[in-house]
Amino acid sequence: ITGADGYMVYRKTGSGDYKKIATVKGVKKVKYTDKSAKKGKTYTYKVKAYKSKTYSAYSNTKTITDKY
Repeated sequence: ITGADGYMVYRKTGSGDYKKIATVKGVKKVKYTDKSAKKGKTYTYKVKAYKSKTYSAYSNTKTITDKY
């Protein structure tokens, strides 16, 4: 999002609740590696941009199974 100060990355496992796992500051495009992901587990991620204390809606979700 143009002018964003950063992005917050959220993750959930299965039908659990989303939890914030990272804040990526000062970038135009979010690139994040989830180093805590476990082999064989399936995770769903979403991202929210922020500027000061204003927050965007959540992004679309992306579901990934860690194969490594």
